[in-house]
Amino acid sequence: MTAAETVLLVGVVLAVWGAASVLFDAALGGGNRRFVAYLVGLLLGLALVGYLLVTRL
Repeated sequence: MTAAETVLLVGVVLAVWGAASVLFDAALGGGNRRFVAYLVGLLLGLALVGYLLVTRL
C-alpha cells in the first residue's frame, strides 16, 4: 500500500466517523433534520469518493 492510498483510507475513515458523530449528536440534541441530512450526505459522499479512488488506483 502506498502513502497516497493510506492517506485516502484515513480520509474515508474520518469521513465515516464524522457522519456517525453528526448522527449521534443529532440524536441526543435534536437539531435541524435537513441540515443533519446534508452534513451526513456530504461526509458519506466524501467517503465514497475516497473509497472509489483507493479501489480504482
